Amino acid sequence: MYVSPSGNDETGDGTQENPWATIQKAVDECPPSFAVKKYYCVWIEDGTYTGDVTIADRRMRIYAVNRSSGNVTIKGNLTIERSTIDLRVPLTIDVSTEIKYGLTVTYGSSVWLENPLTINSNKLANYLTCIYMAAGAFMQINNNVTLNNAIKGMAIHLGSILWVVGGTITNCTNGIEVKGAIVTHQLPFSYNSVS
Repeated sequence: MYVSPSGNDETGDGTQENPWATIQKAVDECPPSFAVKKYYCVWIEDGTYTGDVTIADRRMRIYAVNRSSGNVTIKGNLTIERSTIDLRVPLTIDVSTEIKYGLTVTYGSSVWLENPLTINSNKLANYLTCIYMAAGAFMQINNNVTLNNAIKGMAIHLGSILWVVGGTITNCTNGIEVKGAIVTHQLPFSYNSVS
């Protein structure tokens, strides 16, 4: 399945020649994980995609069409629930003009991020967090994570496990909040807290 900023959710069919316009459309076209045992692949063209994306009950691999220098931006939050996701897209999540979490991973989801992840947030609400994990979720960020301008860079709660290989948290009031969870990281990993 293919997604492109120049695609169309109404007339597209998800092929490379006739892609959909939104990531959510591709997610919705994938059967629920309890109905299939295989992963569905979604290829995303470089560009900006406006709107929240919710991946629930899915087993997916998400790739950048331009694998060497892909640049995908979601202007909205990304929520992953009860899903297994292999995300191989250099991704920016931009919620800097909204009052939302950047990335939420919950309910036993397992997420693998192979490429750099950047989340730009804002401090308009005192609960905002760039990455929020809870309810037994697992996530491995294998390249580099950059979190900007939130009350909390990461909030990892309730039996969740986060593994980070390299990262920077900047201009966040609190770097990492851990409650009943495990966070493991390899150097270099740094954060500066700015109120």
